[in-house]
Amino acid sequence: MDDEGFIWTDLVNSIFSEEEAALILSIPLSYFRTPDTLIWTKEKNGTFTTKSAYHVAHSSGEDYGTGPASSKMDAGVKWLWKALWKACVPTKVKNCVWRCCTNALPTQANLQKRKVITTATCIFCKCERETVEHVLLECPRSVSIWFSSSLSLRTGGMGSGGFQIWMIQMAGELSKQSFDLALVLIWSIRKERNSSLWTGSGYPLSNPSMAP
Repeated sequence: MDDEGFIWTDLVNSIFSEEEAALILSIPLSYFRTPDTLIWTKEKNGTFTTKSAYHVAHSSGEDYGTGPASSKMDAGVKWLWKALWKACVPTKVKNCVWRCCTNALPTQANLQKRKVITTATCIFCKCERETVEHVLLECPRSVSIWFSSSLSLRTGGMGSGGFQIWMIQMAGELSKQSFDLALVLIWSIRKERNSSLWTGSGYPLSNPSMAP
């Protein structure tokens, strides 16, 4: 309806399909000509608040993640974070592992993706693309470190599902002491990788819990 009270029937019919136009034109209009007002239906007074918007967004996220796989994954991630932050290891180790799980480390692959460097070759093996999964689990150097440790873990090919998935599995299968050792070992491999990159030297990891 325009300012003079006429309904723009022709305009509606020219823009929308016949069915859509009929539905639009069937909407009853007020005779009181009150000005349009924005109303936020999630608050009783109709006023938008960030608190109610947060609850809407949170509930929407739950609606989209109701499948069994999603629920299982959410539970696994929560279990992992709980185990990580309660671990008896230095804070720098926890932060390092958290960054690994969220793919927030400046690996060669991530740096190449951000166009910081042109190649993403692994610092250790000089062959494969250096992702978080490769450098910490699948590189021959890392595979040897994991298997020769007291954990005797076979990590070759275990990173195909993602590092976070592997960590969830470790948090559920390892004892608390072994999980703490795994965290320190991850930090140690990362530290050796950085030493190899910046100084061309590393350090032996036969006893990763004593690594500086």
